[in-house]
Amino acid sequence: MLPPEDFLDIEPEFFARLSPNLQAEGDDGKYLGIPEELYEGHPHHECSVTIDADGAWRVTWQPPGKRRARRRARENSSALRLCDLKALLERPFFALSKTRHTPIRYVSPDTRIFVNVDATSSGLATIWDADVLIYLISALRARQKRGDEASASLQVRARDLLTALGRGTGGRHYDLLRMALTRLQDSRVETNVRAGGQPGPAVAFRFIEAWTEDAESGDGRAALTITLPNWIVEAMADGGNFLPIAPAYLRLTGGRARWLYRVARKHAGGNGSAGWSGRMRMLFEKSGADGTFARFAFEMRQLAVANDLPEFALSSQTNARGEEVIHMRLKEPWKRWKDGVRLESDL
Repeated sequence: MLPPEDFLDIEPEFFARLSPNLQAEGDDGKYLGIPEELYEGHPHHECSVTIDADGAWRVTWQPPGKRRARRRARENSSALRLCDLKALLERPFFALSKTRHTPIRYVSPDTRIFVNVDATSSGLATIWDADVLIYLISALRARQKRGDEASASLQVRARDLLTALGRGTGGRHYDLLRMALTRLQDSRVETNVRAGGQPGPAVAFRFIEAWTEDAESGDGRAALTITLPNWIVEAMADGGNFLPIAPAYLRLTGGRARWLYRVARKHAGGNGSAGWSGRMRMLFEKSGADGTFARFAFEMRQLAVANDLPEFALSSQTNARGEEVIHMRLKEPWKRWKDGVRLESDL
């Protein structure tokens, strides 16, 4: 267990202020209450930081011998900050079921915005296929932050992509990735939504314009070259077109749960404790879901009762006009700021 002197070497006055609230657990040297900046650059130990359900910091100090191994592991895995385009979060671009072949037709209530999505026999691109776009958009955004010029084509390792999305790397997973890429390429979008979310001239595109698989070492799975549409590439000109996505989103299994998280991220993410309420009928229309409104409303209520979306708390309510709404707000442990420390980097 680390003695307090190790912390005193870093920032004595800060440690002295926090030390009454620290709790040590066993010989692993786990402490609560230590801000992230305290362990940055520590010469002898390395830490991992998580946030407990009650919002408290948990810092795990690693012995010196494990530091380099942990750093190599991080470098070999995806370190992308996941993000997505605001326009893709809000509008019905993706099927919420895995077997939908019928087209999506959406017109906003004020008739200013429309989205049409058609597909070939491979089926519509699904909200699970959209994970691939999240990875690619995140990679483009990371390159832009490094000062690289935006490019429509990206070369990515298929294994890195699958790992970053929390998927397996067996042969079946590579086959499923190919199928997802095919649906993303086959789905034809016609819309007047610009990449920033505002209406503009109508444009037609595919989520992926082209993709090729480049074999290395004879396994046929090593690398992918993927070309994105200009509709997405144009969004790189404005950093305000993006919103961060919680990694836990990728673990959501239900299509409607995934869609509702995306709506909450777009509308409630910046509203603090006030949150945001969406009328049930409006949510149904904006989802592009097939099936009846009654079935959709039932499933939304079930999601509100379960209340297990990442970052956001849900509740089913009635507004002043007597209309049923789903209310969404950030959960307390997922505050964007805590004790003056930002929990996720700016995009």
